Amino acid sequence: MDPLGSLNRIASRVPDLQLDSLNEEAAKHALVLPFLQALGYDVFDPHQVIPEFTADAPGIRSEKVDYALMHRGQPVILIECKQPSTKLSARHQSQLFRYFGAVNAKVGILTNGIVYRFFSDLVAANKMDEDPFLEINLLDINESAVSELRLLTRDELDLDGMIQSATNLRDLRGMHQTLDRQVTDPEPEFVRWLAKHVFDGPMTGARTEKFTELSRAAFRDVIAGRANEAIRSALQQDDRPTSAPVSTDQTSDNEEVDSLDSEPKKDSGIETTVEEIEAYFVVKSILRTALSPERIAFRDQKSYASVLLDDNNRKPVCRLRFGAKTMQIGLFDAEKNESRHAIESLDDIYTHAEAIRETALRYET
Repeated sequence: MDPLGSLNRIASRVPDLQLDSLNEEAAKHALVLPFLQALGYDVFDPHQVIPEFTADAPGIRSEKVDYALMHRGQPVILIECKQPSTKLSARHQSQLFRYFGAVNAKVGILTNGIVYRFFSDLVAANKMDEDPFLEINLLDINESAVSELRLLTRDELDLDGMIQSATNLRDLRGMHQTLDRQVTDPEPEFVRWLAKHVFDGPMTGARTEKFTELSRAAFRDVIAGRANEAIRSALQQDDRPTSAPVSTDQTSDNEEVDSLDSEPKKDSGIETTVEEIEAYFVVKSILRTALSPERIAFRDQKSYASVLLDDNNRKPVCRLRFGAKTMQIGLFDAEKNESRHAIESLDDIYTHAEAIRETALRYET
């Protein structure tokens, strides 16, 4: 069973919900129960799902965890729910933590209906870890993360496999964090290890400082190069001819006639930057709840990068105009007139989320 499609459908309903006004019970019915159904559980069968599950922990009686998922008559997954306006933190894990060991559960889930954090006992047996091994966000669905849920579905429940997968995810996350630190603030041991592959001599203080800066630059270049390669490969796979030219009145600033439907030319000097790629994924994240992510495409030009719907030049969603010192996002009205808006950081793109969604959905009608 693959829950990805079901979770995308749940996520598509989120924009229509007034999350700030949803209480915990409403969130359970609108979001959590559909989530459990996406995992293949019959939420109306007490042999599979028990709401308000009571399990006495030492010194504690009559407290209830919101749901217990059953397997062979035993609770194996416990779920603690909060309302959507709650920003999940460590203090919200306390009740789940108490019951986790008491009922011998293997997985604990803490959720506000949008974010689902999965815990196990990887550090100490029957003691829930402080850090989740997996997190699913309905507003930013990571397909790789969702694939891990297959081992928790009703039809393919494999707790031992899930624990092994959780261990791998924990270790992988630790490696990611370590590498991320080296990108921004490389440790002296790492700098020396990297330097010895290109320099055969004593590492003085000045040389260590020099190679520290070179290590940062090397990471940036490698990341940008790999990202460029991936984008160019995707563009070259779709080297289809464009349809009829767009008329010049489609833009508001007398840009070139082919601005909306020109293809990137090979060997044209186009350089896709890391910032453009990250901005593309921000836009894709904004549209994920309204449209299938596979429909959101990216094309780079010399003076800007375009985000398109269905990889169709006549369906521009926005333009990314990133220079050396300034960043702008171009938004389109119903007549495809572009208005440019300065942004200070990629996070500022979220302030234009409504306009971006409106533009993309306009092509659906």
